[in-house]
Amino acid sequence: MNNNDYVNLLTTIAHEKGKDRKLLLKMEIAKATDPLVKEQLQLLLEEQESQERRNKFIAGIFFAVLFVAFILFFMKWIFYPNNEIKTNAASSNTVSTVTSTTEGTSFSSESNLADKTTRKENSKHNTMNPASTNLSETEAIDWAKSYLYGSGEFTQDTIDRLLWETTIGEDNLINIFARGNVLAAWLRINGNGELQRTTDVINGSNWQTVSVNYTPYTATKKETLTTNLSESEAIEWGKKYLYESGKLSQDDISGLVFETDLKEDNLLYITARTRFQLFALLRIDKEGNLQETTDFAYLSDWKTVRTAQDYDVN
Repeated sequence: MNNNDYVNLLTTIAHEKGKDRKLLLKMEIAKATDPLVKEQLQLLLEEQESQERRNKFIAGIFFAVLFVAFILFFMKWIFYPNNEIKTNAASSNTVSTVTSTTEGTSFSSESNLADKTTRKENSKHNTMNPASTNLSETEAIDWAKSYLYGSGEFTQDTIDRLLWETTIGEDNLINIFARGNVLAAWLRINGNGELQRTTDVINGSNWQTVSVNYTPYTATKKETLTTNLSESEAIEWGKKYLYESGKLSQDDISGLVFETDLKEDNLLYITARTRFQLFALLRIDKEGNLQETTDFAYLSDWKTVRTAQDYDVN
């Protein structure tokens, strides 16, 4: 199972709930041939079963408390009946007065409680909405793009190809999702107006603050930086190097298929191939240098063949 298959499998598992997730895990464990994958799936299954046991324990405590409360209420009803029920019929006017007064007090109490609740909710709303939590969903996405681009993790081309979505969670926080074939990044704006990112895209835990000041994506974008080349620009740079170095003629280049691939290390790889043979393998490293390897099997022994300052495809 390659890395993409494994990530897709984890994404599928994450969308399953309860028994369906547990059954899927058991099926994948039975089918898995890779020991590492099997071990990771087994850990997920154990975690799922542990969560189920915790849920049952919490539910048991809840029903026990509910049962005790019911028993206490029942005993009070039997042994300490409401005095108004035993009031003599001859004093009905007094009862009416007491009832009316009680209702008025009850209404006043409910009104006060509603006011307190409203004030509490307004106070909560105010603390949850400093300047950067009043961003629109479009601005929230813009901030996420700015961080991912500015950190060098995603290229401009990658950001343009991803599908960006937002949701409002139960905690009233804006969640931002960047999706390709799988979930590439999950961020949110917390109650303090900070941009946070989770390193656990399966469960949405382990949130870390990555930016505290809103910065629009357009203010972060840079022009012609080799660390942020589009796929077509990277291919053209690779073609120019292969031609100028004498490794391929113009006819060779015309007959080859050039492709790009953004791998797990977030580096853009460029291949030149026919249907059956790989002729060249290059990549752009984190400093924006063009590198080449002849070790097609293990992708090691990378050599810098053009520096970022050498970039010129004109």
